[in-house]
Amino acid sequence: MRISPKENKSGLTNLLANVLVDLGFPSIYANLVYWARVYRIPLDEVDNILKSWNENGILEIRYALKCPKCGAYLGEYKHIDEVPNILICPMGHEISKEEFMDIIKDLDERDKLFTVLLYPTEHGKHFFRRFQKRKEEILQKRVERIISKSTLR
Repeated sequence: MRISPKENKSGLTNLLANVLVDLGFPSIYANLVYWARVYRIPLDEVDNILKSWNENGILEIRYALKCPKCGAYLGEYKHIDEVPNILICPMGHEISKEEFMDIIKDLDERDKLFTVLLYPTEHGKHFFRRFQKRKEEILQKRVERIISKSTLR
């Protein structure tokens, strides 16, 4: 399956919403990247939809930071401005925000030190619930069809 750039944007938007509902929340951005690669969907198109949802209050993007020395969880932040000047992990390792930012400039280290998480906002919960309801309705119809076929025998 290959989604071309010419495909209707709302079709890709609906598809992406369904994938996020299937992945559950919070969703990990790396899982979405994997999904896009498997189905040959241009990542920039996925990113544009996520950016639009973020700007329109449907989705909130957060960064879960990890200690560069031991990998311990350091907290979640929406923006770099929220990160404290000194980060201290549960194991007592200290790292300055500046040092942390220098380390993540290295692409090989980036994935080890933070995870991008996608959360629905209150508005987004209503938006995504539509897709969940639609899936439940389709599943219910399939179950009813199977039951009706088995009772006819």
